[in-house]
Amino acid sequence: MRLIASGRRRAVYTEFQFESKNFRKHGHPLTGCVVIVCWRDNWAGYSKHIEVVELRRGVKSLAGVAG
Repeated sequence: MRLIASGRRRAVYTEFQFESKNFRKHGHPLTGCVVIVCWRDNWAGYSKHIEVVELRRGVKSLAGVAG
């Protein structure tokens, strides 16, 4: 769900892949998907209408935080 206005949310189609390029490799259509959550973002030239969230980058930044 994504917040679109105060108190209003919309469901967003999200695809989970190990590598972002697997989205295309698996034959998923480029339309309809809003977010790809992946471990490694390695898909150069992906559709700019798709947001890619690379988890590896976030985990690396957390590793530097003192706990």
